[in-house]
Amino acid sequence: MFSAIELSKTTHAESPWKNFKDSDSVIPDEILTTFYSKQPFKKNFPLDEAKGYYPPKTSSHYSFTFDMEKDYVPVFEDIDDFLSSYQSNKALAFDMLNHVGQD
Repeated sequence: MFSAIELSKTTHAESPWKNFKDSDSVIPDEILTTFYSKQPFKKNFPLDEAKGYYPPKTSSHYSFTFDMEKDYVPVFEDIDDFLSSYQSNKALAFDMLNHVGQD
């Protein structure tokens, strides 16, 4: 679902990478574990269809929420609900792009 470039852009927008940006050091596992254990998507594990699905943040999420005072955390009924929403919004976006300038 996410390309290597999208994954890289997303992770490098997060504090562990920002904090080590000017360093030649490897980010310690403890820092990564601490950071990711506080993210909403950690609630997905173990996968359980009855508890909702918290999608990982992407660069699109950061561009959508960068000026919000409170962090926006979408929650879906389950992963199928998320995938359905993703597909329908993707199709809608492509449709809108195809009609740009056709007025």
